[in-house]
Amino acid sequence: MQTQSIMVIGSDERRAQIRQFCQRTDLVLIGEIAHSAGLPLIARACPDIVILDSLTPTINILTILPWLCSLPEAPRVIALGSHGSASERRLLLELGAITYAMLDAPGALAEALTLTSKLAHLAGQHPFRTTRPALGSSW
Repeated sequence: MQTQSIMVIGSDERRAQIRQFCQRTDLVLIGEIAHSAGLPLIARACPDIVILDSLTPTINILTILPWLCSLPEAPRVIALGSHGSASERRLLLELGAITYAMLDAPGALAEALTLTSKLAHLAGQHPFRTTRPALGSSW
């Protein structure tokens, strides 16, 4: 089984929660970002998955999510919601997130990671590396 590389964009507290989760799995956390100045690291590190927290106070998820999906070797993005509404979920998925989860829901992040791998497999792509379709196109 291949190891998945993860980068996390979020606040200190939420990144700590995700870091603890990754330590209990075979995931490799290769970077954490709290401010927009760190975003260029994503293009250089080419993580398999980016976990993007919508509660990050210093990042505008509505602009960062489409940018992540436009990268030449775009990571799969798991969007973490702020309040779990259907409209929030729909918006983040339309902006390019591969899946949506609530960090506080037990097992939600693990389920999102599993779904990410399954969707890649169904699309006939390497489960941990893909080039995303252009914004507005469908899988």
